[in-house]
Amino acid sequence: PSILYICDLATHHISYVNPRVKTVLGYDAEKVMQGKTSIFDFIHPDDIAQVTDRFQRYMGAQDGEVFVLEYRMCHRDGGWRWLRDQGTVFTRAADGAPLQVLGAAQNITEQKQTAEALRAAEEEYRAIFEHVPIGIYRSSLDGHQLRANPALVELNGYSSEEEMLPAVNDLATELYVDPHRR
Repeated sequence: PSILYICDLATHHISYVNPRVKTVLGYDAEKVMQGKTSIFDFIHPDDIAQVTDRFQRYMGAQDGEVFVLEYRMCHRDGGWRWLRDQGTVFTRAADGAPLQVLGAAQNITEQKQTAEALRAAEEEYRAIFEHVPIGIYRSSLDGHQLRANPALVELNGYSSEEEMLPAVNDLATELYVDPHRR
């Protein structure tokens, strides 16, 4: 499922890429290898610095040392795909200087989108919880209060959630007029 590639450290040209590049990025492997285009022509502008840093780190890499990086590359359709790339020095010159990198890159776009959607949902939940003008709490099944929003804290006369949580040990008997209503 990975894009396998060999990249020249001096020119940043791809000397080998497997056919998986077509599925993930929309480019024909043969055309990628024939071109003299730098890999940096496909990297998202916000990710160029970290990819550049990784190429510099290869210059001092030990044999077998693997570098992992997540970055975006341009798909043939103009969209961006997130890749999780693992690379290692593949060939060295007679003096030991690194010449080529062997890498495997997996498409993690869907995972990144899911993580972003989860982060946005959590942020929205937090905003509602913190700013709604009614008291809201979260509790365990046995009645221990786990969270209290600012409205509930104020309603019950506490100065902070940190003060209120340890003070309330049984919601049913301490906050409800009729404990059975909980």
